[in-house]
Parts: sequence; C-alpha cells; structure tokens
Amino acid sequence: MLLDTEGGTLELFAYEVSRSLVEEWLEGMKSQCINQVELHPVSLALQTWRHRIRVRDIILWIDNEAASFGLIRGTSPVDATRELIAAAQRMLVDIEF
Repeated sequence: MLLDTEGGTLELFAYEVSRSLVEEWLEGMKSQCINQVELHPVSLALQTWRHRIRVRDIILWIDNEAASFGLIRGTSPVDATRELIAAAQRMLVDIEF
C-alpha cells in the first residue's frame, strides 16, 4: 500500500505468490518462508511506485521482524532472503533514493 500524504494518494496492490516460487523459497528450509513472503512485495512496491517515491522519504512497514531487520542490516544468512534484500537495494539505487 502507498499512502502519499503530500499528494493525497492512497494506492494498493495484491497478488498471489506462485507455488513454484514458494517451493523455491522453501528449499533447504524447515517449514516456512514468511521472511520471503514479507520481503517479496518490497521490491515490487519500489518498482511500481518508483516515480512517486523518487527523492522522497519513505517508511516501509514490514510485519515480520526478521525481514525488517534483514533490510536494515542489508543481508541475511538465508540465501532466498538475501536475494530479496539485494533486489530491494537495487531498486533503491535505481530510483536514486
């Protein structure tokens, strides 16, 4: 969801993560991929709203502490999580955040 208080805009998107992507995230993991589910929409949101957030302050609300701290640290010991964090970092660089 994007809440742009300057422009008065409220937008959102939703999507279903494919089973094949969930299976990929679960490779080598015990039973859950909540970090990846929480991180996946971050880079998608940055891509979708890049024109609105360029050169602006933003707040990313993430409901999972491990995912949130991974973004803050910029890395994770879990390969799939680390890849999603890197994707978000690339998007931030691309939009000159």
